[in-house]
Amino acid sequence: MFDTETLAFRAWSRALAEHGLEMREADYSRLIGRNMVDARIILLDAYGPDTPVDALDAARFRYSTAEVEERGVPLKPGLVALLDALDALGIPRAMATSTGRERATQLLERAGLSGRFHAIVCGDDITRGKPAPDIFLAAAMRLDAPPKSCLVLEDSEPGVRAAHAARMTAILIPDLAPVAPDARELAWRIVTDLGDVIPLLSQCQEFRS
Repeated sequence: MFDTETLAFRAWSRALAEHGLEMREADYSRLIGRNMVDARIILLDAYGPDTPVDALDAARFRYSTAEVEERGVPLKPGLVALLDALDALGIPRAMATSTGRERATQLLERAGLSGRFHAIVCGDDITRGKPAPDIFLAAAMRLDAPPKSCLVLEDSEPGVRAAHAARMTAILIPDLAPVAPDARELAWRIVTDLGDVIPLLSQCQEFRS
């Protein structure tokens, strides 16, 4: 929903630089779509067992918050049009994000989208992050919807794999990080932006059957 991968890369890079470390693109790609529990494991693996993960996370949050306050929240193309279409069709929706609740709430409020979701599940609401299916299953439960009737919009490889593991149908909207060919094959459709999802809504019966 939010075009924050570049923003997050800058924030992590500045946080690591405070401790004399460098954010490598390969390591950042591993962080995309992961909650902080998994990010901790990735950072310790990448930079060593003495890596001050909590301090890095706090600094990353501080830098990204400052940039959002200064520049606003960059929305992905087609998001508002898609939300309007879902409203018109009466389709309930949940936000299932690996981002922690404090940060997710801040982004929603800053973007003026706080009231546009029927449920919100964040990375710190669950134990196992993507590619485990837990976050999507929790979102479906809060919507009181069977998993097979859920359509997942994802921009990351862990997210597509999580949707598949949850037995949900995924539409992939690729972002900065490359998605492996076998993960791309798990997607029902691959589109350029969120606006491209609107004409597909009429075909939803195809994956519900």
